[in-house]
Amino acid sequence: MGNPQIQNSNTRTSKFGVIAFTSACFLLAACGGGSPKVQSGSGGIVPNSVLLSDMVVSIGGVEDRITNVICSADLSQCQATYSGQSFSFTPTGGGNEPDVGEAYSTVGEWNHMISGIVFTQSQGAQARMSVSGGITHPGSIPSRLATWTGDMVAFDSNSRVVRGGASIKLTDFSDPRVDIRLTPQSRTAMEWQDLPVRNGGFSDSQATSTYIKGEFYGPGAEETGGVFERNGLIGAFGANR
Repeated sequence: MGNPQIQNSNTRTSKFGVIAFTSACFLLAACGGGSPKVQSGSGGIVPNSVLLSDMVVSIGGVEDRITNVICSADLSQCQATYSGQSFSFTPTGGGNEPDVGEAYSTVGEWNHMISGIVFTQSQGAQARMSVSGGITHPGSIPSRLATWTGDMVAFDSNSRVVRGGASIKLTDFSDPRVDIRLTPQSRTAMEWQDLPVRNGGFSDSQATSTYIKGEFYGPGAEETGGVFERNGLIGAFGANR
């Protein structure tokens, strides 16, 4: 996989990226799992912010990744980095349906967010990624110490679904900081400590495949969610206060 594959919109890699991101929006909206649907108009959540993990792609058994993925809240405009080069794209799909598409959401009763994982397969390529989106209120942090509890869902390196628990603690509200603990079933717990909260969100990156990005959703930061990758898992989490 070389850079021309990303730059040419007719190549497999670029087309597959479009398919995967389009699928992320529609599959997460349809998969249920106890979460509200993402849709336009009344009766659903209309995010004003979306976080996405890297897209881990496998073609012919060779794994690669698209990084630094940033999209508008409605996923209509995206940009990312591949092989050191940035590119922009519009995930309109163009009628290209994935051969296989599966999505799994976190299972909490969310009022202001939705988060989950998406697997797509098309034209011999596979991709897995995670998504979290919701209604943010920047600067809306509780005026006292607080704990959010919920769950996580992830794909392992073999694209098997792994579920578990999630706990996010606000440890200091004068200079807001959080501790995060994710507990995948039958696997080692993952912890991030003392992460600063800035503009209603938090993040940490230790390596290409070791990072977390999260936001607070709803008035008074009632809920929190985000995406992560660590210990061979790529997933999402959601929790409420």
